[in-house]
Amino acid sequence: MLSRFLRYGIYGTIGVTGTAVALDYNNNETLNSIGAVRFGRAALTAATIAVDYKLSLLNFDPESDAYQEKISQVHLRCANRLKDVFCKNKGAFIKIGQHIGALDYLLPLEYVNTMKTLHDKAPESEISELFETVETDLGLKVGDLFESIDPKPIGTASLAQCHKAILKDGTVVAIKIQHPTVKKNSHTDIKTMTFLVNCLAAIFPDFKFVWLAEETAKNLPIELDFENEANNIEKVARALEKFKFVKVPKVYRQYCSGRVLTMEFCEGHRADDLESMKKNNIDVNKVSERLGIIFSEMIYSNGFVHCDPHPGNILISPIKNTKDKNKNFQIVLLDHGLYQILPKNFRYNYAKIWMSILNKDIKKLEELTKNFNVNEYFGLFACIVTGRAWDSILQGIDKIDFTSNESNSIKLEASKYLREISIVLNLIPREMLLILKTNDLLRGIESSLHTRNSSSSFIPLSKCCIRLINPYDRETLTNTGRDTIKNESNLKQFQFFKIYFRSIKINMISVRGNNSFVKNTHLANNLRRVRSSSNSIHNRSKNRFIAPINNNFPKAQRNFSNENQNFVKKMPAVLTTLTQNEIKLYYMLMNYRAQHGLPAIPVSKCLTYVSKVHCVDQQISSPLGRCNLHSWSNLGPWTSCCYTKDHKKAKYMWSKPRELTPYKGHGFEIATYTSHIMTPEVAFELWKNSPPHNDLILNRGAWKGKHFKAIGIGMSKNYSNCWFGLEPDYY
Repeated sequence: MLSRFLRYGIYGTIGVTGTAVALDYNNNETLNSIGAVRFGRAALTAATIAVDYKLSLLNFDPESDAYQEKISQVHLRCANRLKDVFCKNKGAFIKIGQHIGALDYLLPLEYVNTMKTLHDKAPESEISELFETVETDLGLKVGDLFESIDPKPIGTASLAQCHKAILKDGTVVAIKIQHPTVKKNSHTDIKTMTFLVNCLAAIFPDFKFVWLAEETAKNLPIELDFENEANNIEKVARALEKFKFVKVPKVYRQYCSGRVLTMEFCEGHRADDLESMKKNNIDVNKVSERLGIIFSEMIYSNGFVHCDPHPGNILISPIKNTKDKNKNFQIVLLDHGLYQILPKNFRYNYAKIWMSILNKDIKKLEELTKNFNVNEYFGLFACIVTGRAWDSILQGIDKIDFTSNESNSIKLEASKYLREISIVLNLIPREMLLILKTNDLLRGIESSLHTRNSSSSFIPLSKCCIRLINPYDRETLTNTGRDTIKNESNLKQFQFFKIYFRSIKINMISVRGNNSFVKNTHLANNLRRVRSSSNSIHNRSKNRFIAPINNNFPKAQRNFSNENQNFVKKMPAVLTTLTQNEIKLYYMLMNYRAQHGLPAIPVSKCLTYVSKVHCVDQQISSPLGRCNLHSWSNLGPWTSCCYTKDHKKAKYMWSKPRELTPYKGHGFEIATYTSHIMTPEVAFELWKNSPPHNDLILNRGAWKGKHFKAIGIGMSKNYSNCWFGLEPDYY
């Protein structure tokens, strides 16, 4: 088979190439547009690669170190050969090369790194040829349509290139014009790639990458239709309009066709440009977090996913005249030619798989991955989905830092397990292939920004999964959980916090001495990991990571019902126990009251629980803008509300202690936010200097004559809440 393939492939290539040169030896573009020449060039390269692998590895033991060293050399040689033929053939060949370059951890490192450069080095078309395309499609001369078009491209991609232009009314736009020969050559190119991939699969039984050609054949015609891309732009703009930090360019339909797309011109730098972010004081962790929000929303909520988010297609646009790091940039999404539509049942199964990974539930993971056809390869599939080693998955990917050693190990192992990886990629649903590409491209951006160790990416993922997965699905609970959590409200509450505390690091500061507090600087340096189990959290109080509520605080004394006592006992200890920073804030508030002749207020377990729950909710739902900090999302077992300054929704805030705990009275909240890490000093100063908050603390104004008998405090990263109650808390 090999000899026959080589003989016909090489001789055939020489023949068609010679004929093409004879026909038009002076016109390289004309030569390149001849299908037989492009086929012959690709066939010759494929044959050369096949021979190189067969002969170079002939006398090596696949289990030996020498084999691994040798195959790495062959991978690199062959990757460069492929890149060379992709660049010469252009169009669809560049596109498939870019796809290979996006498959970190799935293909040998030599191929991935070699093909990555194709994202930035796609061949340019002559501006005169592009003008001809515009005039043919839009029916008018370029000068009648545009005031000017910059002949230097903003960017060049495999299928098109983009130029800055000005409309007749002075509007600055970006015009994306398809390379002239791409569509004409695409049918032949797809046939060529499919034929050669099938030949290689016949020669090398372990070569199971036919799916790559099949996916290109399916997606290329879609990407070549710029009217479809315009539809995608408008659809995703509607889907993401609630996120003010996202910018999707406006489409100018009257200047669009199947090969021409005119859009709003957007400024910005690449998503992996770390230096530009430092220069503009942009928080890279916030960039990663918001990318996570955008793509989690696409995958889990909308089922409409941008499948080419390489760094050149995501711009970070600085916003001047603001020091607030939450508002000093926008994320601009470009290149909307390829979207994957995900059916709801696919999204549900995928969300359940992610939750089983975050929960380290290997038995559940094995069961769920049967829906994706991977069966005994479920562990490898989990590694592919997360981009993490199996040991890290077993220990908890939200708890084990992603190190350069782990990254290098995964990339090296990809060569050893190429056969198994290719089997998995052939087995999984086709929708999953583009999701894996999207995952890898986003992880690549995180690596460039040095944010892969940040746990913030798990927050939007968990939030969207909560919205999708049935919160009453008892299969996610252990037997102990079933016995303990009896009703639907508590079950939903249990799942909400189980996912949240597995997804982020809680702000707990180590104590050195009784009255010494470690300065709270950057989250990554000062926060200690906390396990999701309330028992493990509670046990840490013995080591002074947490200060439990005890007799040092004033406390109401009274007998209470066993039913309510049991309810309170079920609350996770981390939500009813003050951290050292929260204790410090409590004493600052009580000392301030004492200076004005007011008594100390007993600490309430129930109100502390409500305070901390609200901090959790604020941290993941970010109630900034029209809805203020007293708002509650729709993620938990409570009545959601958008709280506004007219106080029309006040009853939904006052009732929260009764909704969430056995507390009998109303609760009144003061809340604050900072774009930096919250400290007791910051919270206290903000409240003291705000007249309405100061009045509540000191029983002035509308609060004069009120006697607060319970208080609860919560702090989490950027937020702090304090709840006051008129009824004592006996729990």
